[in-house]
Amino acid sequence: MTFPFIKRRQFLKWIGWGGVGVITTVVAHQVTQPINTSENYSPEEKQRKGRLSDRRQELGIDQNFYVNLVNEIFWQRNPNLKGRNLSDSLADENLRFAWDRTADELLDKLSRLSTKARQQLGNYTASDRERWKVEVNQVNVGSRASYDLGDAAFYNIFPEQRGREFLDEPIGQVWYGFVSDKVSAILAGSALERITFAPEATSKTVSGTLRPGEGKVFIADLTLEQTLELNLKANLNVLLSVYSPSGKIIFLEDSAKRTLLTQLPETGFYEFVIASTAATTVGYQLIINVVLQSKK
Repeated sequence: MTFPFIKRRQFLKWIGWGGVGVITTVVAHQVTQPINTSENYSPEEKQRKGRLSDRRQELGIDQNFYVNLVNEIFWQRNPNLKGRNLSDSLADENLRFAWDRTADELLDKLSRLSTKARQQLGNYTASDRERWKVEVNQVNVGSRASYDLGDAAFYNIFPEQRGREFLDEPIGQVWYGFVSDKVSAILAGSALERITFAPEATSKTVSGTLRPGEGKVFIADLTLEQTLELNLKANLNVLLSVYSPSGKIIFLEDSAKRTLLTQLPETGFYEFVIASTAATTVGYQLIINVVLQSKK
């Protein structure tokens, strides 16, 4: 879940999360591709392109963004063809087949996004990121947690993008789409759970399952100088992050560690984020022990 050298969430914080004009999608010179039918195509190719066009429209994906995204992935796989505009001649028939196959694969992957997220592809801006931050803050969740969940979902579908700086590329818009859906899940409560302790209790255990690429945020209202002992029982492909209420202190981030023992430096809602990078559904059990301050 990293850029080379720095994490994406650290990079966004460094340049300013809501900075005007910062990290917008930059699309290189438009290169069109033969996505429509042509008299030069075989009946099979005409049908194939018709199916792709119908599927794209059913998914509500903008055509210009679609072409730019397929070009990007097609060129990553065929760097010697970067910038080339495929013709409708017989000479490019095999290349058009490969381009269409890439398009079909991407449409399948984009179908996992919500309709709302798909319709916004190509149009995400800094104002969306600022809005997400405000929205999750209202339920005591920070932007890092929403990134954790978005990263897990995105890299589950696009593992080949791991380690690349892609926020200014069309694929970066897809990453925003996954983060948008995770923000919606946090706000709806399906990806967020508040941990509360029974009267006089100092321990709480929560458990469940995570599908590939799925994650969940747990929050607990804790107090300065309490001692926190955390234990996660889960597959090592389940990553753990723990953040302080202010977000200034990162105890763990995308970590395979399973335990944490620390004296709390702040009062407020602490965030415990789990995100699965496993290939199958896995179970988890999160145990939180808090030693209460003695009464004076």
